[in-house]
This record gives sequence, structure tokens and C-alpha cells, in this order.
Amino acid sequence: MADTATSDAKAEQTQRRRIFRIVLTGGPCAGKTTALSMISDHFSQRGWNVFRSPEANTVLVTGGVSWASLNPEQIFSFQVNVLRTMMQMEDTFMDVARLSTTDAPFLILCDRGVMDPAAYNSKEDFIRMLDALGIDSVTKVKDERYDMVVHLVTAAEGAEAHYRLDNNAARTESLDMAREVDFKLQRAWLGHPYFTIINNREQEPFKGKIWRAVNAISNRLGEEAGTSVVKRRFLVSSTTPCWQCIVDTKQDMTGTRADNCVDKASHKVDFLIKISSKYTYLIDAESDLQRLRKQGRSGLPPIYTHVTRPFGASRADEVARLVTKRQYKALCSMIMPGTRPVVVTKWSFVYAGLHYLLLEHPTRYKAGKPLLILETYEDRDRELELPTHLINVEKEVTGDLE
Repeated sequence: MADTATSDAKAEQTQRRRIFRIVLTGGPCAGKTTALSMISDHFSQRGWNVFRSPEANTVLVTGGVSWASLNPEQIFSFQVNVLRTMMQMEDTFMDVARLSTTDAPFLILCDRGVMDPAAYNSKEDFIRMLDALGIDSVTKVKDERYDMVVHLVTAAEGAEAHYRLDNNAARTESLDMAREVDFKLQRAWLGHPYFTIINNREQEPFKGKIWRAVNAISNRLGEEAGTSVVKRRFLVSSTTPCWQCIVDTKQDMTGTRADNCVDKASHKVDFLIKISSKYTYLIDAESDLQRLRKQGRSGLPPIYTHVTRPFGASRADEVARLVTKRQYKALCSMIMPGTRPVVVTKWSFVYAGLHYLLLEHPTRYKAGKPLLILETYEDRDRELELPTHLINVEKEVTGDLE
């Protein structure tokens, strides 16, 4: 009971103070260091208190530890302590933010997050690491811990000429190894409710990539964004037999490669995760529309989110904050009269370097079938390579659906 009360108190402090903890991750030589600096400067100039939690592995490795000299027992112990160090640094910044007496909001930028070591270890070894830290659920260190995850794709994928090893003493991966690590990191974080992939583009300056990350974070924070990246929505008339093939080969929904479909190379679908989201619409607050979201995956505890939006604003101005189970139950007492919770099925997947969600609305229909909407974040005017062999896209409806 004491732990629950402490968790509730910290969650209330976090909401009241507007504190966001965001992970920047990605494969080797993705531009995280430069991105962290530019993102920090951008939001500091706009009145945010910004903390930067450094990459724990680099801190320890550059302190003199050599992976090559460690035996298996030392390697496991070292990785557990990397996680412990990472979480302690992040929690220290969170405590400072919660106890602040200033009115300005706080942004904590984390150079990698707790799920990153999952890309370098087997699932069994990673679970053992969490067990060693007394953590009994991946949800606690993934969905509940961070408000957003921004994945910067390695230069080894799409910007090979810029891939370097000489600017980070802890980096040793070849191009192929870097691509594989990037792939595994995407798999580790896929399913987080606010997961964004920032890929590499031909002829785009590196700063353009960073500004896309700034824009994505601005959207999450409810801040005005300075670029044209928006949530793109497409009306889907139906799925194809190939989509069903991928779904049928992924019944455990763990986020592994969809290897068993007809032509894996042409499909470009790396992962597929099924998510169930329950929405409860609440009585309007003094100046905001509000709703609750309970989101979960098979076999994992759900996460709870309180979403608010000022009257007259668009969905782009929404702010979503994590709440505890107790807070969620208390807020459910404010359900809007005459409404019932709505359950939406979401399929989260990566296709051709972008993260997509396919949403199935069972209570909204088109031609007698549940409404299907495909979503991704991308420039408003950029032509997309949509997975048309998996779904039949009728038209783009960005800005048309509320």
C-alpha cells in the first residue's frame, strides 16, 4: 500500500508540474549526441527546463572498462549496473523536477532508455537483468516509464557515407552490425504508445533529420511545431490476404520479424504487435475536453493515460499524461453521461522505415464494416510508400477525422 501511495503521489506531482521524460535511441552513428544538444537548446529557448540524462554505457566504458576483458559473469553484472546507473540518473532528474518550485515545465531527455540493452541480449538474459533489479514487468520500464520514444535510424541505413567509428570510443560496429542493432532497437521499443522513427532521407541535410525529431517532440508536448510533420491519416477500405498471412504467422504478437509471408523482402514489414485501447470519454473539465485510455498487449499489464485538449483546439494540441491504476479508476467516475467506453484494436508495425498504426474502430462503420484508419507521422506534402500490398487505401483523410 505504501508503494502504491508513493507512486500515486509522484504521478500527481508529475502531472501538476508538467514533466516529460523522453528517450532518444537508435542504432550506432544515428546522430543522437547532436540531436540531444539541438533539442535541448530548442526547448530551453522556449521556456522549458531541460535536463539531459547521459548514456550510462558510454559513461562507464569510457571510465576504463573493456568489454573484451570481461568474463561472462562480469559482463552480466556490468550490464545490470548499466541499467541501474541509467535508471538512477533518470530518477534523479525526475526528483529534482518534481520538487521544483518554479512554474516552468520540465523536459528530461534520456540518451537511450532501459529497453536498449534488449537489443544486445537474448530475451531471457534481459529478463534476468530486470529480475536482478527487482523489476517484474517490461511494461514498467517501457510503456510506463517514458512519455515518448524517438528512434533515430543509424547512418548505416540510408546514409552510409556518413557512418563513422572515430567519434565515439564505445562504438565498434560495422555497417551490417549497425543495421542489425538498429533493427533490434526498433523491435525492443515497438508498442510504446508514443514511438516515432526518424529515418534518413536522400539529399536531406543532417539538420533536417533533427528538426523532424524536434517537431515530433513538440507534437507530444503540445507545443507549436515549426515544421510540416503531422499525423497523416488514410482511410482503408479493407486488408488483403497478405495482411492476414502476416497476422496468422504472428499470433504471439511479440514483435519478431514476419518471416513466413509470401515474399518477406518485398513486404518490408519488420514487426507486428497487436494493441487493445479502451477509451472512456469524461465530463469536460473547466477549459479542456478529456478522455482516458487503457492500453494493453497480450500477457502484459495495461498502461493508463489521461488525455486533455483545450476547447476549440485540434487533436494536434492534445496532451497525454500517464496515470496510475488508482487515478484511472477515480477518473472513470467522471464518465460523460450517455456514453460508453470504446475499444479500438491497433496493429503497430514498421514498414519501409516508418512506424505505422492500423486502427480498427468496431463502433464506427463504413459500408457495414468496422472503420479502418492507417496512421503515421510524416511531412504533410511528402509522398509516402504505403503498404498497399497489405491494405487497400481509399484516400488520405488527414485533418478530416476527429
